[in-house]
Amino acid sequence: MLVYCAWNSYRAWANRGEELVQLEAILGISADEVAGLTVLVYAIVFVATGIVLAFTARYHRRRGQRLEQYLAETPGWVIDIQRSMSPLS
Repeated sequence: MLVYCAWNSYRAWANRGEELVQLEAILGISADEVAGLTVLVYAIVFVATGIVLAFTARYHRRRGQRLEQYLAETPGWVIDIQRSMSPLS
């Protein structure tokens, strides 16, 4: 997602195609402003994606630590019963 945002930001700024001309006419603003707004939107998506990825990694790291603690403290026979009842096994 991050590469996608960076690539499309570059394309919006460097390659001003027919869509840009249409947006210019519809919005009544210059091509530079449309390109700038496009880059701004991709930058917002870029930052939001980075934040979501950071929180997701933090969540999984904490859940992994709790799982390791549970496995270390729980008797083996209990884990065996739980695994035998799991639909994934």
